[in-house]
Amino acid sequence: MFISENSTCYHPLEPAIHPMAAEIDERAVSWMHSFGLGANNEARERMVHYRVGQLASRIVPDGHHEGLQIFADFLTWIFALDDEYCDEGMLGSKPGELADAVSRMLCAFESPESLIEDPADRYSHSLRDLRLRLETCATSSQIGYLSGTLGGYLLSEVRKAGYVSAGRQPRSLDSYVPMLMQNGGTLAMIAFPPIVQGYEVPLSLLQSHPARAVTEMCATIANCDSDILSYSKGWTRSGHGFNTIDVICREYHCSEQAAFIAVKGMRDQIMELFLRMFQHLSSHGVPNLDRYMAGLHRYMRGVIDWHSETDRYVHSGRVKEDCEISEKSEWGAPVSVLQCDPLLTQATAWWWRYDPHRRPEADI
Repeated sequence: MFISENSTCYHPLEPAIHPMAAEIDERAVSWMHSFGLGANNEARERMVHYRVGQLASRIVPDGHHEGLQIFADFLTWIFALDDEYCDEGMLGSKPGELADAVSRMLCAFESPESLIEDPADRYSHSLRDLRLRLETCATSSQIGYLSGTLGGYLLSEVRKAGYVSAGRQPRSLDSYVPMLMQNGGTLAMIAFPPIVQGYEVPLSLLQSHPARAVTEMCATIANCDSDILSYSKGWTRSGHGFNTIDVICREYHCSEQAAFIAVKGMRDQIMELFLRMFQHLSSHGVPNLDRYMAGLHRYMRGVIDWHSETDRYVHSGRVKEDCEISEKSEWGAPVSVLQCDPLLTQATAWWWRYDPHRRPEADI
């Protein structure tokens, strides 16, 4: 297995973190224990060292405390579910059983008034708790949008379990990128910063093509970074091959080193488009659009910084490579000879329709 020593992840923002990050992290751990999330005591002890509250505090360093705590607890729920049920968990290769389990969880979120049939269903009860707490700081529109993104994430995990059950792996970027956007509940996480910061983006704006494009770009960039930085963990513990590096190796029949360079090159192209659209859309004067775009910026930066401090990717004596933060002028990922061009990938090519360099009149 090859991971470049120069694992440089460029992002133009400086690091930032909420001043109450340590307290938020401690309370997220207490919330996890109160619902017994995690497969066993060993898994829960491992979760303590994930520093999930630090991730929330880096994504929204200026958020109000109540909303930020809900966000941190939600991230804890996502990571616990992923470890116990999904990626390498007991239902990760059983799509039917996983679909049954996550449908009950989603019902608990969408209809918190409904009785949860199984009193031992820890993930449904804890998700219901989050849903009820959200009513104190989120609008019905924000909760509805979050519900949709949560459903998309859970469905993607069922799809992944179907692949594993059949002994299959994504064999092209076209098949993998839609899953990549959903990895780890990223689109649901992206829905949280406006809630935590106390402002609302109209649903009609979030569903517009340019806003959808930049949101998907943010998810893709962040998860490409995570795929690079978590490569050792994923290869060591599950080996299912659901990583951009592995997919490129299979599609192009290339080495891991070549695939690693290709991922960085693809990420670079998407980041360049994101920055152009950020500048273009932020100048439109649409209420809260600039705040939303800034939140996407901060999300990507927060994920990079959290990777350098979490123990989530330290397993079996193998440690993730450090992620060096550098200025763009020092970011040395060469253009890939593999031509992993996001313009040629069906799931991403449409973003370039809203590139202000190609379509200066593009509106929101």
